[in-house]
Amino acid sequence: MTTSPDFDTQAELHPEDMLLTGTDPLADMQLEDDDSAALLSMIESQPVLTRKVAPSTGIAGMGDKAFSENFTAHFGLENCPFQDAINPEYFYKTATHEKAYLRVMMSIEYDIALSLITGASGTGKTMLSQMILHTLANRASAQPVVVLVSPQMTKTALLRELLDALDVEAPRRASAHDLLRLISEKVVELYRDGKKLIVMIDECHFLTSDALHTLRTLTNIEVPEHKLMTCVLLGESAFLKRLEKPGYESLRSRIYARGELEALTAKECRQYVKYRVLMAGGNEDLFDDMALDAVHYCSGGICRQINKLCMIAMLEAYMQGATTVDARVVGLAAGQL
Repeated sequence: MTTSPDFDTQAELHPEDMLLTGTDPLADMQLEDDDSAALLSMIESQPVLTRKVAPSTGIAGMGDKAFSENFTAHFGLENCPFQDAINPEYFYKTATHEKAYLRVMMSIEYDIALSLITGASGTGKTMLSQMILHTLANRASAQPVVVLVSPQMTKTALLRELLDALDVEAPRRASAHDLLRLISEKVVELYRDGKKLIVMIDECHFLTSDALHTLRTLTNIEVPEHKLMTCVLLGESAFLKRLEKPGYESLRSRIYARGELEALTAKECRQYVKYRVLMAGGNEDLFDDMALDAVHYCSGGICRQINKLCMIAMLEAYMQGATTVDARVVGLAAGQL
């Protein structure tokens, strides 16, 4: 694995230097105890609704497109770096994301039938799955599909979702056994065409017990020396406790590769925010040092919360006519989470 080179904290940072974990270019930016206490006091004392709006902002009557263009241009950005949407170009690999990514790719490469990635809500499981799909899109030997699970999804619903993803039409009154047969036939057809099926099941913690055991059945589709499909489960950390129950021992024993996505450390949070700003064409100093520490403190290091907090903070700064974000504005934004 390539690690990032050492940087002087005043040197210009580039997105490609921050993609993989390694030497942290911002590691020296630590708060002293007195500064940390002052920061927390500043954040916790922020009134939620008190803000000064710059009269020159001109938001009233502005169309959506005009606002978007003005908003990004105001901060010297080409795009908004913290939108509530999955964009693989903004994927920042922390140490745990890197390990999880490698474990999944190992499962695919070595015909491991079942792997599992877990993490708290908002830690980047869906983004990770999209990055894996992005990687597999260039492989002629792979047929990747994604199944997004809904709460209490039954085995029949799961099988129908999978067949739909594979563009296989199933009879309306087909039994679960019939659906399994159709999937098996499709998997064998793909194998004969030189392709392997990779199924990404997002929000797997919503699956019923029957649906989970059906996945175990699907992993039995094989030929001598080869599993014909790899199933990657992505779910919340609490799913691990469910798997510890005696009734799931057979399923648990088939999971060869596991990964856990964790909240970002303060150091990773700083890199994460700066990386996304740089990828959007902005200046690395859009959020000052105290603001970055405030972002980590208020978000708990959860990626989704970081994005939401940064977005609100930028809007607050924009409304005040400021071109940078400081800890006071982050504290104000945190009251709206």
